[in-house]
This record gives sequence, structure tokens and C-alpha cells, in this order.
Amino acid sequence: SRSPEQAFDLGDKATTAIGLATLPLDGFVSLDGAKGPPDYRPAPTDIEPHSLMVTRSFGFSGERLYLNLQAPPRFNSAGPCEVRVEILTANHERIPGFTADDADALTATGTHAVSWKGNPQVGRFQGRAVRLRFRFRNAKLYSFQFR
Repeated sequence: SRSPEQAFDLGDKATTAIGLATLPLDGFVSLDGAKGPPDYRPAPTDIEPHSLMVTRSFGFSGERLYLNLQAPPRFNSAGPCEVRVEILTANHERIPGFTADDADALTATGTHAVSWKGNPQVGRFQGRAVRLRFRFRNAKLYSFQFR
């Protein structure tokens, strides 16, 4: 790529170019989490330090939940990425063992199996109406799927 100075020096010779744009898998739209360092003080009292998103109720088939996300670059001042997922009943009730407190934090870019205290198995919820609650900070959530 050329700097603005190089393009200016080339004059009319730099009027066209061929480029390649790439998107991450499922990266055409994302939910962007709250940005900011986790230890920001004083913390605003009216703002949750994490973003929350709850799905509508749905049924699924599969044994594991996979989440595709993007963490900010390491040199970004936003702070570290953290994503936790909890499984709720159709009536928004928490399910013991699958709460945000039980969820293992996802902290890196990529497609990851979601787990709760090391357990990624969610097959016991197949065919039941559930909701997912995503609690996330400094992350872009692209997609989730059950496999």
C-alpha cells in the first residue's frame, strides 16, 4: 500500500488500483460489545460494564454450541475481550450449571465451542425451547450454531 505522500508524488499514475477485501467467516454483520478497560474508575452507575443480548426462544439439534467472535487487536486500548453464554429456559429462567457464572470465558478471535466449567455438552437440551443470553465486552459476535 502507498502512503498519501507516495500517491501525491505519482500524480495521475495512481488513479486506479486493484485490491482484495476479505471478511471473517460470517463477518458481514456483528453485535459489538461494550468497549472500555475492565478497571475503569469511576464506573458509570447507569451503564452495565458488559453488553447483554438475549435470543428469542428456539429449539435446536446438536451436541455443542459454537460461537464465532472477534477480539480487538492486542494494542487496542479497549481492554481484553470477554464473552460468556448462558442457557435459559423459554421463560428466561437460569438453568443451574449453565449460567454466566458457570460459563468459561471466550477471549480470542475465532470459532470456539462454548463450555460451562469445562463441559461443552448441550445435547440434553435438544428439542426443548431455550434462549441464549450473551454477556460480552470488547468483542464482535458474528454467529452461533449448534453442531
